[in-house]
Amino acid sequence: VSLPGNEQKTIYLISSTGNLIWKNKLSEPIKSKIYTVDIFRNGKLQLLFNTKNHIHLIDRNGNYVQGYPLKTPNSITSNITLLDYDNNKDYRIFIACSDKKIYNFSLYGIKTEGFVPFKTTDIVELPISYVKIGLSDYLITADISGKIYAFSRKGLGRIDFKNKTIQDLNHLLVLEGTNIENTKLIYVDDKNNLLS
Repeated sequence: VSLPGNEQKTIYLISSTGNLIWKNKLSEPIKSKIYTVDIFRNGKLQLLFNTKNHIHLIDRNGNYVQGYPLKTPNSITSNITLLDYDNNKDYRIFIACSDKKIYNFSLYGIKTEGFVPFKTTDIVELPISYVKIGLSDYLITADISGKIYAFSRKGLGRIDFKNKTIQDLNHLLVLEGTNIENTKLIYVDDKNNLLS
């Protein structure tokens, strides 16, 4: 629930009949959407979201899952991207921070082993998109200057894009093709009334 003023720093769980189940005060307002995940794979869901400096995972009783809230290396500039590469609930959390790096955590709040934080030229505010083309994985985003990045599950660069998007892009859609040549990045250029 989003409320004005100091109430923006409180998260409420309300039943389907409108009864307050619990409420928790947070140190800062919620920035991202709130995901429901099942970290323990027992059918009991938790709430995952980020604020400016933390990733939060709260259980159905309003308590933090052990290890949370997770303080990020620097302030968060993008909202959480939650990925499940193989649809087996082995989630990965991607966030971009003010140090111009993209980080990858497991749902347990541990930096993903083997992933090198991906360095960008400028601040990234967009979420990370994911496509699998053939046997290769591509994680794709753009920074606020319009530079496009594609990197692997390990954080290694995949494509050195020569073209750019508009600056301060607020949405990027990846249209997966059967190969890299017919996979498209689509965005709206509001300044020129174009779909690029």
